[in-house]
Amino acid sequence: MAWMSMNWTMAAAAVGGLVLALVSVALIAVTIRLLRYRLGTPQPAWAPDHFSIHRYQPMLRLISGEDLEFLAAQPGYRAEVGARLRRERRRILRMYLHDLARDFARLHAAARKLVSDSPERHSALVGVLIRYQFVFWRRMAAIEVRLLAPGVRAPRLDLAPLLKPMESMQIYVSEA
Repeated sequence: MAWMSMNWTMAAAAVGGLVLALVSVALIAVTIRLLRYRLGTPQPAWAPDHFSIHRYQPMLRLISGEDLEFLAAQPGYRAEVGARLRRERRRILRMYLHDLARDFARLHAAARKLVSDSPERHSALVGVLIRYQFVFWRRMAAIEVRLLAPGVRAPRLDLAPLLKPMESMQIYVSEA
């Protein structure tokens, strides 16, 4: 009987080790993605009023499952077609996310410049900027985790937490 309990212990340790390895790989992949977004090359000529939240509205359609459901209901549908469409949508969504991260960095830099140019006037903005940055990158990480595991049933992606801080910063920077 002692050998059976040892086998269960070894099996549990092996499964635990495998889970830990998978989580580590996922964290590394998400970190690499976020670094790619953060280290993107900014375009030199840009002003805060060039940012438009409407540019990112097509992202909402990319994360919608309606097209995939419609496609799956059509006669002659093949699973490979749906898988290819999902892959392409993830690729396009990542392109949007890269642009979004670049625009966020630009807006955040413009807001930080306001604070540094006139700290007494914009002192309340410091805490807001720190919070916005935390929320934005946390949400980007959550989206990347979801995109890395497309087969896992998870809640639909919500892009509003990414777009709202940017819209607020753009309004604040434009009015200042």
